Amino acid sequence: FPSHDTYGSSGWNNDLVVPNGIYIENGAVITDWSYGLNTARNQAMCMMRDGTLKRFYRAEHTAQQMVDSGAVFGFSWGAWCVYDGVVPSDFATSPFGDSTISARNVIMQKTDGTIMFLLAEGVSGTSGMTGLECAAIAIQYGATRAFIYEGGGSTQCWWSGCYAVPSSDEAPRTLPTVFTVDTQVNPFDTGIIEVPLTSPASGGTATNSQQPKSYLRQIGCNIYYNLNLTIYRDWE
Repeated sequence: FPSHDTYGSSGWNNDLVVPNGIYIENGAVITDWSYGLNTARNQAMCMMRDGTLKRFYRAEHTAQQMVDSGAVFGFSWGAWCVYDGVVPSDFATSPFGDSTISARNVIMQKTDGTIMFLLAEGVSGTSGMTGLECAAIAIQYGATRAFIYEGGGSTQCWWSGCYAVPSSDEAPRTLPTVFTVDTQVNPFDTGIIEVPLTSPASGGTATNSQQPKSYLRQIGCNIYYNLNLTIYRDWE
């Protein structure tokens, strides 16, 4: 994390091979702030030797200085939406601090070192979450530090051989950098997602009052649709 061998960059570009901005891997500098085709932002997130996530600014540190201070991994395509338990004052002026709703990616950390990920599905400008909404959820779940990074169509989650969160652009969608969590997990389960019935069948009633009449549920690679109805018919 990140995976330089996958494509090796900290931003998105048409070639998907040229790093953008800060990119540190295994304690070595791959690229610095000014490298790449796209604007490299001005904030970086680094994982330090002790496992903590730490904030760095373009105006204050070069990539090598980050490594010298203990950074093991790091990139700059994002902004801190929570730091030391509060929303930083400069988040509002970052590219992620406006009212735009979109699919989102956030890496979060609690004071005990626990790392969490927040992924929100969406289509930029149509559905999803704002950056401040991401910050609120991070704080709600006990995160004291949270870095929101490239969202929109880049937001994806591949869970044990299946899409848990597909790209809003296309699927599959190429990515320059990925976070990898290598561990045993249960099959992805969305839980019950209600699908409202706009024109319920006449005479239909729910067979289980604890579940909606119509719902979707993804378990692993399978997506199920359930229509929970009892149909009555008058026999002549």
